[in-house]
Amino acid sequence: MSNIDEAISVLREAVEACLESDMYRAELLIDLAAVLAAKFDRTGKILDLHEATTQYFDLANKNYVEASQLVNSGNELFDQF
Repeated sequence: MSNIDEAISVLREAVEACLESDMYRAELLIDLAAVLAAKFDRTGKILDLHEATTQYFDLANKNYVEASQLVNSGNELFDQF
């Protein structure tokens, strides 16, 4: 398993271990999305990008992050194309 795959695995486990109300859950989801986007940069696998954007949208729907953070993250993903 590569380092990036290991990071994704550990972050997924950490997210699953957190309650929905846990204040660290949002940070873990942001980190997971960022690592998935980085993996997409390396591999070009669209499923990684899809999961990354899904994580960001889930955060927005749960009001974990401010809209400006979401817009900035989305812009970073779209700038990759």
